[in-house]
Amino acid sequence: HEDRRLKKFENIILASDIDGTFIGRDGKAPARNVEKVKYFTENGGHFLFSSGRNSKDIQVVVDNIAEIVNTPCVLVNGGMLYDVHADKIENPIYIDTPGLVEVFKDTGENFPDVGFRASYSGGFIVRDTDEFILSALKLQNLLQFATVEPIDEFYKYKFFKAVFYSSRERVAQLADYLIPKYEDRFGFTRSADVLLEIMPQGVTKARQLKFLKERFSKQYQNVELWCAGDFDNDTDMLKYADFAACPENATDSIKKICQYHLCHCSEGAVGELIDIIEEKQNKK
Repeated sequence: HEDRRLKKFENIILASDIDGTFIGRDGKAPARNVEKVKYFTENGGHFLFSSGRNSKDIQVVVDNIAEIVNTPCVLVNGGMLYDVHADKIENPIYIDTPGLVEVFKDTGENFPDVGFRASYSGGFIVRDTDEFILSALKLQNLLQFATVEPIDEFYKYKFFKAVFYSSRERVAQLADYLIPKYEDRFGFTRSADVLLEIMPQGVTKARQLKFLKERFSKQYQNVELWCAGDFDNDTDMLKYADFAACPENATDSIKKICQYHLCHCSEGAVGELIDIIEEKQNKK
């Protein structure tokens, strides 16, 4: 039995949200984050993204993602684990499609100005009359991942989650309408003021992270899970983490549950967190 020296970060899993945490307000990852993550993974650390995004749009949103992550990512707010290197979805959890279509039809009748899209393994399904969402996806350089269908064709797909998109005020009104009516059947969360997300009940980022941590605990001793996030859909993940951190731009409710308060996402908050992790490791 060879006495193998532990690499510095070998027992550490670091899960970072993408928007508002890893990438800055300009949509780019600060160089500090990329450099520090590479240092973290080269020294045995396990880095992944934990995001509301899906297995297609992360490729556009994070430049050279395969060079950054070395651990399956938690995507669509916990609807799947996704191995970027193998292009493989693991542990998928799907939403009830007929129930979701019912919510879409209800929204279409009562909030015809609100756009919506549903995430599936191929990207997004968008209603054929939804110009608002199509133009938003075009602006975000994500139109290539959109499949346009009439609402009655949605029944043939397996979805992970859906997103409603409008103005801040309109989304707040929609939430007040939908949540009391459907909360016994679905989970609802927010990843931004202008978005309302609908999930399978009980599915959050924490659910997949628990699955990952249990897997790592069979291989490594004293596994530590560090998480960083900024908005409502990060709440369960940050509560589940051994160590929770948030950037300066996080919401007040997120700041309350985090031990570590970092710099603004545009200044390299995840890089700062890796310095904190290293300092803590060095003191052991």
